[in-house]
Amino acid sequence: MSSDLPPIVLSLKPVYGEPILDGAKRVELRRRFPASLALPRRGLIYLTAPGGCLAGEVRITSLEILGLEEAWERYGAVAGIDRPGYDAYLAGLSQVRVLRLEEPRRYLRPIPLEEMMRLHGLRAPQLFAYAPESLVDALQEQRPAG
Repeated sequence: MSSDLPPIVLSLKPVYGEPILDGAKRVELRRRFPASLALPRRGLIYLTAPGGCLAGEVRITSLEILGLEEAWERYGAVAGIDRPGYDAYLAGLSQVRVLRLEEPRRYLRPIPLEEMMRLHGLRAPQLFAYAPESLVDALQEQRPAG
């Protein structure tokens, strides 16, 4: 899962992040996301409370900006959300950002938020954050499971 681009940290509720790490959810839907972000690159998966930890990573291969019906038709089966939840999440929008994900890997030892903050100065991101070099270096020592 190599890339010369710095990894980003994606903040996800466990109900959406766990299926990504299990390989069942192969896209991440976002109401907003910068179209200018160069891809592909590593995406580090931060699971929000109650766990609050960096749990694994994926390869973000591309970003598509699609109309809501087209996105559902193409990706609904692998989006990890049912249609009523999809409609509620995207209410008021005409387009959705679809991040395509590959190569999910769960870490052998998840990194708790407290450790991310203390050792790497990284707080839980709202949308996404660039991973600090110290965190990237620490992850080199931890071989992902799978």
